[in-house]
Amino acid sequence: MEEKILVIDFGGQYSRLIARRVREQGVYAEILPWRKATVEALRESGCKGVILTGGPQSVPEPGSPKCDRSVLHAGVPVLGICYGCQLMAYLEGGEVGSAGASGEYGGVRLKSRESSLFSGCAGEGTCWMSHTDRVLRAPEGFAVTASTEKCPVAAMENDAERLYGVQFHPEVTHTERGTEILRNFLYNICGCAGTWHMGSYAERTIEKYRTELAGKRALCGLSGGVDSALAAALMLEQGYRVHAVYMRNWSRDLPGFKCPWAEDLADAERVAVMLGIDLEVWDYEEQYKSDVVDYLVSSYQRGYTPNPDVMCNEKIKFGVFAEKAFAEGADFIATGHYARVRYEDGKPAHLLRAADEHKDQTYFLWRVPEATLSRTLFPIGDIPTKAQVRRMCAERGLGVEAKPDSDGICFIGPVGIRTFLLDTLERRVEWETGRVIGHHDGAFLFTVGQRKGLGIGGGPKRYVVATDVVTNTVFATADPACPALWTRRVLLTDVRWVHGEPPAPGDYLVRSRHTGDLRPAHVTPFSPASSRQTPAGEKVGAGEKCGASVLVEYAEPVRTVAPGQSAVIYDGLECLGGGIIARPELCPPSAGAPGRVDWSPR
Repeated sequence: MEEKILVIDFGGQYSRLIARRVREQGVYAEILPWRKATVEALRESGCKGVILTGGPQSVPEPGSPKCDRSVLHAGVPVLGICYGCQLMAYLEGGEVGSAGASGEYGGVRLKSRESSLFSGCAGEGTCWMSHTDRVLRAPEGFAVTASTEKCPVAAMENDAERLYGVQFHPEVTHTERGTEILRNFLYNICGCAGTWHMGSYAERTIEKYRTELAGKRALCGLSGGVDSALAAALMLEQGYRVHAVYMRNWSRDLPGFKCPWAEDLADAERVAVMLGIDLEVWDYEEQYKSDVVDYLVSSYQRGYTPNPDVMCNEKIKFGVFAEKAFAEGADFIATGHYARVRYEDGKPAHLLRAADEHKDQTYFLWRVPEATLSRTLFPIGDIPTKAQVRRMCAERGLGVEAKPDSDGICFIGPVGIRTFLLDTLERRVEWETGRVIGHHDGAFLFTVGQRKGLGIGGGPKRYVVATDVVTNTVFATADPACPALWTRRVLLTDVRWVHGEPPAPGDYLVRSRHTGDLRPAHVTPFSPASSRQTPAGEKVGAGEKCGASVLVEYAEPVRTVAPGQSAVIYDGLECLGGGIIARPELCPPSAGAPGRVDWSPR
């Protein structure tokens, strides 16, 4: 069995970096959400050690993420980092509390002594800290092995129980000798041999697929771009019988813009010829117009900022396309999305974030049901960077490796939202906030938090805080700290869960835009009986799905959460589902108070 380290994720900002650093040392690392961290899971994995990650919450607080103490005594060494160190101390009977008003952040001088964890790298040097709590008293049986000016217990060790904790982050390059500390844990403490490397892993994975999936028929959506081209090539290499389909969803030219569908089809045809596979063109223009374009236009008309790609995935790619593919005998469908699906025979499929966090597209896939995902392949989801995707395309002679990423509305091409809407909706020219400070082409063109493109020359920079499409008014403020730009609570409507059922109320990670940060938040789904009026008093509209509402309460205030956007909920790496951010009730500005709006959910 391949040696493995389990990285138990408590929502820390460096969880994926920890896993990367372990792999760089020749040991395979697998991230496990803290809710799934049990003794049984550890033993089933066959791991040689466990790392507890950092996290944004406070260990002593009720409801903060905690694994069972038995995880620390499952028979393998455990290393706790930052929050993980505090949790270890807490579970073992130590004391955890505040690190003071300012906490401890950035580069800090660390003094350490020779020990199992600091073997060959003890002494004085710089470490990277990022914490507001600290271990005030190490548990019985633990020796303190390092300290800083503000943190007397910067590291602790219990060799008898093979438990080790560091308050700082050895995985961050700013920590001197951090690599040596991790190597000591992996090699000296866990007994790893360091035989793993990405190449051998990929070879074994491909061979596994060849054995298990040989002869399976897969229909691959081939768009003419880099990602889908490589996806089709990898599937052939894994032993699938691949048939390619180009989905023609939009062919209309707009003023000053020519729809690139014909050029994209030509690129798809060339890729299909290079790979020796058949290519068909399936026409979905009618469905795309009714399910995606009309949704886009109507949302903007009502003052919302929609995600058309979300609807395109649900209705087109994993809707009518998937239905037709399966009806024609396909075992699987495949696309070039940056996402991963993990499933075992007889168990529900799980939608996971891609290895390339910057390109991850699970944000656009939250409305795709598990039944479809269980028959879906994302061949490039495990590739760590887009640069590597392009290199792999070039190595296979596919001829699209230099093609730029698509930009603009899904399947419409490089056309900005503004251009598309101005060709679709009526232009309007009024901009009022209590006093007129400028003119615009329609309130529907603006979104909450927008700063650029306001068309106001001179004076301070202004931010959109709200829009009212009925009066065609854009509310703006020159104050970046304006309360209307921030919120801690949002109501989600039209909620969908990948597995059909909501998770238990609790602390999760939430992303409110594709490239936005994953923010810790408390998530409360509501049952059909309670969905009309939530405990917090927010009302659910009569046209919404029964039971399809969620209250999100962020741990810290978040900025520019625009109504109509998707908010997607994660448990560690796993995408659980999401919903549409509801529009708050506007408070019209009073004279002399431009831009005043109540942004609290009602």
